[in-house]
Amino acid sequence: MFTFILFLSSFLYLKTAAVYTPTYYVLFNCGSDTTTLSIDTRSWDGDTRSKFSPPDAESNSTSSTASGQTNSITQVLYMTARIIQNCSYTYTFPLSLGPKFIRLYFYPATYNALEKSTPFFTVIANDYTLLQNFSAFLTVTYLKKYSMIIKEFLLQVTDHKSLNLTFSPSPNSYAFINGIEIVSIPDNYYIHGLDKGIPNIGQMSPYYVNTTTALESLYRFNVGGNDIPGTNDTGMFRSWVKDDDYLLGETLGFTSHLDIPITYTSATPNYSAPEIVYTTARTMDNNSLRYNMTWAFPVDAGFYYLLQLYFCEFQMEITDGNQRVFTIDINNQTAEEEADVIMWSNGNRIPVYRDYVVRVEDESNNGRDKRYLWLSMHPNLKTSSQFANAILNGLEIFKLNRSDRSLAGPNPELISTPTSPSTNLPTTDKRQSKLTTFVVIDSVLDGIIVVSILGFLAFRHRRTAKHYAKSSYDPISYKSMPRKNSASSLPSGLCQRFSLAEIKSAIRNFEDIFVIGTGGFGNVYKRYIYNGATAVAIKRLNARSNQGVCEFKTEIELLSQLRHLHLVSLIGYCDENGEMVLVYDYMANVLCARAAIIPELPKEQINLPEWARLSYRKGKLEKIIDPRIKNEIAPECLTKFGEVAYSCLRDEGIERPGINDIVWNLEFVLQLQESADKMEQIEDTSEVSIDSYAQTSLHGTKPTTDDNMFFESTKGVSKCESNDSLLTPNQYEFKSQSVFSEIINPTGK
Repeated sequence: MFTFILFLSSFLYLKTAAVYTPTYYVLFNCGSDTTTLSIDTRSWDGDTRSKFSPPDAESNSTSSTASGQTNSITQVLYMTARIIQNCSYTYTFPLSLGPKFIRLYFYPATYNALEKSTPFFTVIANDYTLLQNFSAFLTVTYLKKYSMIIKEFLLQVTDHKSLNLTFSPSPNSYAFINGIEIVSIPDNYYIHGLDKGIPNIGQMSPYYVNTTTALESLYRFNVGGNDIPGTNDTGMFRSWVKDDDYLLGETLGFTSHLDIPITYTSATPNYSAPEIVYTTARTMDNNSLRYNMTWAFPVDAGFYYLLQLYFCEFQMEITDGNQRVFTIDINNQTAEEEADVIMWSNGNRIPVYRDYVVRVEDESNNGRDKRYLWLSMHPNLKTSSQFANAILNGLEIFKLNRSDRSLAGPNPELISTPTSPSTNLPTTDKRQSKLTTFVVIDSVLDGIIVVSILGFLAFRHRRTAKHYAKSSYDPISYKSMPRKNSASSLPSGLCQRFSLAEIKSAIRNFEDIFVIGTGGFGNVYKRYIYNGATAVAIKRLNARSNQGVCEFKTEIELLSQLRHLHLVSLIGYCDENGEMVLVYDYMANVLCARAAIIPELPKEQINLPEWARLSYRKGKLEKIIDPRIKNEIAPECLTKFGEVAYSCLRDEGIERPGINDIVWNLEFVLQLQESADKMEQIEDTSEVSIDSYAQTSLHGTKPTTDDNMFFESTKGVSKCESNDSLLTPNQYEFKSQSVFSEIINPTGK
């Protein structure tokens, strides 16, 4: 993330003849004094006593060998490094005019007994700041599965006729570099000057990538295909990687490849991309009318970005214009309304590429925000094209320098398990409420959310039951949260609509390590949002469950209106690309007053839901109740409450009660508790009760409230005979019709 990764393990392709021969090519193995061959058979010269090194190189720096070697690191290039302390260190490379790729290789390890996490440094190429206070250790640690990092830049060498590459350690730190690669590229390819204005998304005037523009390569994809190592590029030694990890949604479309020749043109020369990029593609499947083909790329805010999209219609069915027409959106803005590859290229198997520039704003103005750069495609139905589909073969994304000639962005913030969600994380923008990515191992289930509601409704009145001057019910406010400005089939004015990009970013593409609960409905994850200030439970509904779109919509409409201190609130949802995701406020269980998962407890008590189910089956539900309220719960109330909670914890959605059933039973549980409270008060204040009864008899009337009617019906009935023993059959039927007459056709969800 935030850098371009070269996959050194991807040398499975047969080496192809390069179609472009660089006019300048340097490979520098820093910290070495010999010439060696790397695993890709390229020859690297040592920098010790090199003509490119400064005259005082040995006094201002040291050569060092890494103390250890990981499995992914090769002996050549990464095991030696140039260590720079206390001063700046400048390599000078005499170069011809024109654009050059500069690749810097870093392997954070222990060198000269220096701690590998301590180097922070700045890298300047001529007048451009490539890296500032850069930490290779933080970057590699963030990426996790890579132990090395390669930063790739593109600069135009102008009147200097040389490249001065300066490494400057930050205060109380040091700098290091393992390898340097410089390769020339064809003129007027990426850097077009004033000859070609590039569409500037959201702006009227075009953007010009000219000779004063510096670029950093962030992403380079062989879309729909496999990794392509630099030695199989067209001569510029670019590495192309798979796009799978950046796609959003479960519907990934089709990938296809045909081993056929293609016809390059002067507009799209043979060095633009390898043939395999143009003969491999990702297209949409038969559900193309129901979703967009969307990618999301983490980038630094406050920069312009150049996107170069590669296309080639190589499928034999597409030979004419208006057969496959689609729309291209970048950051929710239309880049191409009617993209037609055949019309662009004038034929089948003829490649073409399109450039677009977009700015990612830094609304906080702190220079540390991260944002997602979105690329989305969907069929254009207005053109009545033959195929409702879209296609993409390749993609490159470059960061463009700011006006201060800097490409430097912040170091990534490491994922951690916080003691409190107070870490300063990226803020949200108007269209994207970032779900921050803390690794939190905890547990919450859909059933626990329900149990929290049940517990509140059943026991919220217990401590105020003796104060009958107050209302029997706390007020529940009906309040709507502002909805994001994004299209959805759901009514407006409900809760926040998260994008699938935000959801997938938070849960790392739904990785199992974040699963804290599962059931017939799907998985539940716990995360933090709003700069780590709010814990949330994210429930991703299983497509195979019995809860469909209608039930999903109903749940959002109902829960988004309920707001109360003791009720679990629905914060938002996502209904993009066929996904159905609900984001709840994470609430500790109010009934049992403990975390849902406590590994240190005995085995049967570790998982609260499982312990609750086991206790219910054994008839020992009182064992899990918070001791502070245990003695205040009426036995018949607890029994009925356990029955409802147990039914809500069933694995299969079809076996769980509908919301109407739950509401009815909750009201019944509540009245059971209130009846017991009143009976207790009568026993405690018998004298007051007798006087009160005498007064009502004197007037010849008795109270006719629901509470009193329910209370009167309990006379002469044993409280423990059955769950519904407080009401006779006729009374039970009357009660259900009078109080819950609005509930009809309850169904499982």
